[in-house]
Amino acid sequence: MAVALITGGTTGFVGIAGLALNFWNSSSERGQRLSERREDNREWYRRTLFERRLRAVQEAYSWWRRLNEAVAWAGLNPDPASPENEAVRELAKRAREWHDNNSLDLEDRPLRSSHFLGLASAAPDWASGRRDMDIDRHLNDVYEFLRDRASRLLGSEDAEGMEAPQP
Repeated sequence: MAVALITGGTTGFVGIAGLALNFWNSSSERGQRLSERREDNREWYRRTLFERRLRAVQEAYSWWRRLNEAVAWAGLNPDPASPENEAVRELAKRAREWHDNNSLDLEDRPLRSSHFLGLASAAPDWASGRRDMDIDRHLNDVYEFLRDRASRLLGSEDAEGMEAPQP
């Protein structure tokens, strides 16, 4: 009877120890999976943010190019009522609306003013007859901003060991 109690007690102890070991392994594995999932989420967030920011720079460049071309055509006709100058005003209005909806992706932080906003604000005035303003400076400022922003974005991707998208 004593042997049976010892054997039963030992078996019970081994069983409990086995359950405890399984629980510890299970908890450790859950912790490892949770850590991996967090890292995957961080990676997804970084990539998504990078893609959104790069897309915003590309779209801003498209707006800049259209405004640049419209200003060039409007420069040939100083009449504020001309279709070319009306096109500049309409394009600047749409560019401003685009910026209002995409500024957090384009800029590093929310700004009250930026080069892009400066151009979107100056272009309608210029097209309305205020030819004394330096519209070319606004165009150049936006171009330089976009070039620098794209370089910083692509440089940050290379610095983090991710391959930058190829053109």
